[in-house]
Amino acid sequence: MGLFDGLFRKDPARELDRAERMLDDGRPYPALQIVQRVREQGLFPERVAELDRRCHDALGEAALAEADFMETEGDFGEAAEWVRSAIRQLGEEHERVPELRSRLKTLSKHAEEAKRTRSFESLLWYGEETAPAGPDPLATEMRFGSLVGTFRDEVADLYLSRSLAFQQAHVDLNEGRLNEARAAYDRLVVADPDDPILRLERGRCRLMAGDPVGAREDLEAAWPALGDEPLDHQEKLSVPILWAEACLEMDDAEAVIQGLTDLAGFADSTEPANPDTAAIFGRALLEAGRAADAVDYLGGVVEGFGLQTEATWMFADALVQNGELDRAIEVLERKIEPSCATGQCSKPPLDSVAAATLARLYLDRTPEGELPPERVGDLLNMIAHAQGRLTPDGLKQLARLQRMSGLDEEAEKTEAELRRYGLID
Repeated sequence: MGLFDGLFRKDPARELDRAERMLDDGRPYPALQIVQRVREQGLFPERVAELDRRCHDALGEAALAEADFMETEGDFGEAAEWVRSAIRQLGEEHERVPELRSRLKTLSKHAEEAKRTRSFESLLWYGEETAPAGPDPLATEMRFGSLVGTFRDEVADLYLSRSLAFQQAHVDLNEGRLNEARAAYDRLVVADPDDPILRLERGRCRLMAGDPVGAREDLEAAWPALGDEPLDHQEKLSVPILWAEACLEMDDAEAVIQGLTDLAGFADSTEPANPDTAAIFGRALLEAGRAADAVDYLGGVVEGFGLQTEATWMFADALVQNGELDRAIEVLERKIEPSCATGQCSKPPLDSVAAATLARLYLDRTPEGELPPERVGDLLNMIAHAQGRLTPDGLKQLARLQRMSGLDEEAEKTEAELRRYGLID
């Protein structure tokens, strides 16, 4: 392992920063998945707890927005279910729970009154005080419909008219109930093993649950029917990228290089299908020990797609592993430059991970016994200004900067803060 191996990949502090960006972008569920993975490593307990709370708060607010909408539509039963969901997300100790329980009681009363007035026998509760046990089919269908709406139209068509069991499994998967989703998908695949959508969704579930071998098997079964193209409107979800993630989790980088060479435009120097495919292909080159190839390949990708993609991280990592530290610094400086063009470092938002990584690289480049460049302090100030505080990674760089500058007393205070995050002994 080289000195800089893994500098940019799977760093828990960077993962938490990514989760925070997802939260800011209004994507609390994938953010929560990242936070839960870091929690399993026992790292950064205070920050994990804070982000976990923010994720659940955001999910609770989303559920309440759905409740508001359903109440305006006159569907009091569905509104009540969304309020129950909000309470689950916020937790029993949340200050809003008493208010929400009062609202739930009112909605349930209105739902009862509405049901008693309906003339359709199949919708009557026959005087029961609570809804029947089990998932509410209407609630499941509503949530399923909103999730399917993220797919391209031709893909969404493949999800429509699915059984309630499939819909519930899909909702469970996307809301983090992996055990329930996995059990349902297992039953569905046994009944129809050739259905590519079933294999895709079980593959996604297996990958999220830490079973890359099973995920790879399912994704290879789904790939011929679903093809190489992204499945969603944001172009973030595709079978080949999921398959590549499974292979890399199995430490099989060579399979990714062979399987995605054409799609990544590596063999014939054509443009890759998209920057995400390029990023994961570049990661495979790095994990296969081909840093020089990764530099050549990712340099062209960044030139074609620009610096504001995930491929930029792989390019910088490749440059470091290839011994081109100065060039890696240049790339990351250019990446954050648009944020600081006005002097505010806010529009677009500063990439704090890039800034913290830059600080680290400047310190790594400083010869022993010499003072670090002033740029390190500038970068750490930018991070603190952008986020209201330094990230744990930023604190590590601050402690290094203070030690290298002879400010031992200040460094002791910073290191005491780092111990709270479990970053140093």
